[in-house]
Amino acid sequence: MVSATNGQGVPSAELTFAGPSGSASTRTDDAGGFRFVPDHEGLWQLASIRAEGFLPFGPDWGQSPIRLTARPGSGVDGLLLALTPEESWTVRVEGTDGKPLAGAQVRLLTGRSGETVLFPTNDEFTTGSDGEVRLSAPERSTVEAHHPGHAPARAELTSRLAGRRAVLRLEAETPTASEVLAGRVVDESGTPIAGAGVKAQRPRGSSLPGAADNSAPMAETMTDADGRFLLERLAPGRYDVFAAILGRVGTTVSNVETGRRDLVITLARGARLTGRVRDERGAPVASFQLELQLHHGPLERELGSTLTVVDAEGRFTVEGLAPGTYTLRVAAYGLAPAAPTVAVPPNVADVGPIEVTLSPGARLEGQVVKSGGDGPITGARVQVEGGVYGASLATVFDAMTDTSGHFTLDGLAPGTLSLSVSAAGHDTRIVDRVTVGPGAPPLPPIELNPVADGGTERTEMVGIGAVLGARDDALVMGQVLPGGGAAEAGLQPGDSIVSIDGTNVVELGFPSAIQRIRGPEGSRVMLGIRRAGRTDVEVVPVTRRKIQV
Repeated sequence: MVSATNGQGVPSAELTFAGPSGSASTRTDDAGGFRFVPDHEGLWQLASIRAEGFLPFGPDWGQSPIRLTARPGSGVDGLLLALTPEESWTVRVEGTDGKPLAGAQVRLLTGRSGETVLFPTNDEFTTGSDGEVRLSAPERSTVEAHHPGHAPARAELTSRLAGRRAVLRLEAETPTASEVLAGRVVDESGTPIAGAGVKAQRPRGSSLPGAADNSAPMAETMTDADGRFLLERLAPGRYDVFAAILGRVGTTVSNVETGRRDLVITLARGARLTGRVRDERGAPVASFQLELQLHHGPLERELGSTLTVVDAEGRFTVEGLAPGTYTLRVAAYGLAPAAPTVAVPPNVADVGPIEVTLSPGARLEGQVVKSGGDGPITGARVQVEGGVYGASLATVFDAMTDTSGHFTLDGLAPGTLSLSVSAAGHDTRIVDRVTVGPGAPPLPPIELNPVADGGTERTEMVGIGAVLGARDDALVMGQVLPGGGAAEAGLQPGDSIVSIDGTNVVELGFPSAIQRIRGPEGSRVMLGIRRAGRTDVEVVPVTRRKIQV
């Protein structure tokens, strides 16, 4: 058991497994190692994990995404799991005059409500006379503040916040009643489903990429024993309400007007996908992670089931799949991820078995240093952007630099990728077009700029300066950043990129398209642009610029 941020062992973590004979627990030693010997064969689940200083892992009983199959005479050695550390943050709520707002309600949205059912964490806070609250939450959580007579505001908790301090300034607003959405989640026979996760979000497609409305659920909860749910403190309007539970098809009821209390969401059983994961020699891969992405059009993908599987024979089963086409992303420690496409026909109960082969992963080594030749940076965090490299209980981890500033990343797919490199007291840097695999050139030292005293940590990158999201057959522009090449070229939010240097983005796919757009500072990329509300395409030259946000 290791920390997801630095790979170091987590001592004294308590792991509880649930299986055919009931439950059993074990603890990690001083180095984070653990040993579990099931007393019965069959399917076991890692039901919960608790460790001081880390977010607890405890889904509703029987709903763990981490599955282990015990067979007589076989076992698995070297299983590696990661816990997310708790991070401490200060949140200050102010009025338009900059003065603190006492009694403001601060809500924490982590997007992980289903992972902490057994160990509920505090997600509601009230500011004191100084307008502040202190809380623990994983990085990239969202906080939302409410105060009578003010419009709500949101902020993302990221390492870029100076002193891990978020300030939410509330604009004045005529008081309005807080709206709710309520109802029940049931199966095909009308039987209530307890423990289903339910969340309300702005209607799909109503917001541009990078818009605040898409940053997190507007509200999220779990169904009670009678399958009932209540989503509170919603601004008036329409929402998509999504319900899901492991083993059933997640379902969205679209464009629901606030105030309804009779919403019924039915979760069908869906299809079952089976298969086996092997390495190039044909040997089973005993521990791996699965992630299913449902295709919505040529480019857009919706994240579905995510499972961590431990099986000495490399076998897996995923239940609750709706008809459609999926990308099945498979990752295992030290092996390169694979992403085969799987079709689930309508009215089919079983799909497979399918065979997935994982090849040896590539290694990337590098060094992080201070700009200006001031020496190495110890403890810098190096992350691979996108893909299956960053899940919360993953088999592939980030890297941390040692005392000489060096780092090593294993299990990478050969090709081109981007790195996010961050360190306390320094600006984060996005390093693009990093080549890994046979014949790849050495990675030059990565320089980070120190933050001036009293300054705010920012992110530095080279690109066109636009937040992009996949929609239909194009990359849609959300926020267009001042000083970037997209703004210089007159591009606007809502404009779509349909080709890059003459190649359609559908042919490239989302990750490759992003890599193709990025490039050396000062270079140009020819983008095929479809303006918002139009169907014709024009070719626009855009210069890549260095941007800080």
